[in-house]
Amino acid sequence: MIELHEIKRQRGDSLFTKLFCRVHTNSCTDEDINVLQNRIINPNSRYYPTHALHVYRLNKDLDHQNKCMLNNLASE
Repeated sequence: MIELHEIKRQRGDSLFTKLFCRVHTNSCTDEDINVLQNRIINPNSRYYPTHALHVYRLNKDLDHQNKCMLNNLASE
């Protein structure tokens, strides 16, 4: 097992890094929830970023997304 001690992906955005840490520790503020809810994009929207990173609460949802992306790659 490897333990990470430094955040790499969000290092340029300290507000998001702190929000992400609070999500991870289940200590979100009302403002955190508001920020996250304001960034929800309907999958049917023409602005939906299909190739962007998706964050899921459940592994089964993540697995489904990964399978869809792999199927799309195979058909291209």
